[in-house]
Amino acid sequence: MYLIYIEYNAINIIDKLTRDVRDSSFINISDSSFSVAQGAISLNIASSTNNATSNTAKFYLSNNKIKYMKDGVDFGNISTNAVIVSNFKIYYISASSTEAIKVELTLDTLPHLNSNLISKNFYTTILLRE
Repeated sequence: MYLIYIEYNAINIIDKLTRDVRDSSFINISDSSFSVAQGAISLNIASSTNNATSNTAKFYLSNNKIKYMKDGVDFGNISTNAVIVSNFKIYYISASSTEAIKVELTLDTLPHLNSNLISKNFYTTILLRE
């Protein structure tokens, strides 16, 4: 039953991150933290109403929760209180014609009647659309 909490959160986090990365025009490398367990990624996303303006989106790990910020406004946790995010590692990949990120995500939960921590790792690679 507790794996459901982990899997629900993994789907939620990876889905939101995938959508924003694919919609972004570029990755803000200077405002991102790559290859560390407390990772962060900042993206520039073209506005759907006006191509001349862009929005910023940031995903980051704080207090064992994945947080989401858009245009400087903190929208709070993407992950729920049922899980602990112990690893949110992002790797930047650059090729001649595209950019991508590789994500390592570790989610933990502690069942109420069991003292054994349940932990699961998730991996994905996301390409920016050109």
